[in-house]
Amino acid sequence: SACTTTEGCVSNFCTSCTSTANCTGQASNTTCNTFNGNCHDGTETACDTNSACSSASGKNTCDTGSNFCVACTADAGCTEGSNTTCNTHSGNCHDGTETACASDGDCTSVSGKHNCNTTSNFCAACASDAECTHGSNTSCNAFTGECYDGATNTATACADAANCTGTEACVSNFCNSACS
Repeated sequence: SACTTTEGCVSNFCTSCTSTANCTGQASNTTCNTFNGNCHDGTETACDTNSACSSASGKNTCDTGSNFCVACTADAGCTEGSNTTCNTHSGNCHDGTETACASDGDCTSVSGKHNCNTTSNFCAACASDAECTHGSNTSCNAFTGECYDGATNTATACADAANCTGTEACVSNFCNSACS
């Protein structure tokens, strides 16, 4: 190609591309970013607004300077709809109703969501012991979603007394020998 690495060939002139067909002579930049007229290698997603981006990749913020989807780094990069808060751990914009996290230590047990789901990078309620990895709290009370120290608290987790044995009662979602 006689054009620069980002130019397209349109009507036999090097200029901004309008379609991928204009970039076919490029060595590797064979995809057209129609939002800025530059040929690129197709590894990034072109965009003009955040809605053109997918949150699956962690890049759901549109950088209007480059016209490519990027991971957000601060709330200022999240301006579309109600998703005005940046989860800096995942790079995704969200509505702020969930707590962002990198590890269980970023979560609070008050809400019953102190397990950090490292796929979404949001605090979540645990469903199994495998999700409880923070400190000594390696057991999950699936009825409350709370991780707890199973070595110290050896009581059986419960929803009601039917989960307990003999004369035990279910108190605060644990089987207890003394009913109250």
